[in-house]
Amino acid sequence: MAMRSRKTAEAGLGTLILFIAFIVVASIAAAVLINTAGSLQSKALETGTRTQKQVSSGISVLTIYGENSSFIPQVNYIYATIKLIPGGDPVVLNSSFLSVFSGTMSASYNFNQSGNCSSTWLSNTSLSTDYYAIEVEKGFALAGILQEGDVAMTCVKLPSGINESQKITWEFSPKNGAFTRIKTETPNVMSTAKVYLFP
Repeated sequence: MAMRSRKTAEAGLGTLILFIAFIVVASIAAAVLINTAGSLQSKALETGTRTQKQVSSGISVLTIYGENSSFIPQVNYIYATIKLIPGGDPVVLNSSFLSVFSGTMSASYNFNQSGNCSSTWLSNTSLSTDYYAIEVEKGFALAGILQEGDVAMTCVKLPSGINESQKITWEFSPKNGAFTRIKTETPNVMSTAKVYLFP
């Protein structure tokens, strides 16, 4: 009888040890899962924040027109009026790029805060093929930052003229924010110094 009680006690002790071992393993597994879930949530939040910043920033293009520098029917300068998208975060122009493509011609421009959109500056400065200038039509655009309420005009001098019936792609790439691309075409006949390209 004593032998049977001792065996029963040993069996119960073994079961208790196994039960404790299961609890320890389950606790470790739970800790790993909680840690992994927390890490994934943190990464998801970080990715979501970056994505939201990309989507919530950017510009809206109101108009694009071209001008020629002589009586030849071609576009030598391109002007685009821009503003922030509704509710958009400010866009830093110093870290934004502007590009124009047409046929074999392509040009990319950095921002030149000391420039302006006068035909004198565009025609005389040697930097005009490397930089785009901006004029504020409404607001302030302080320190080269396009903010809510600002309406500004960008302007570039093209490395070569764009003739009649030619396709043009105008692109604006901020460091943080949505990429903007406008595809348009010069008129079949350009009889005036200014030709509207968009809208």
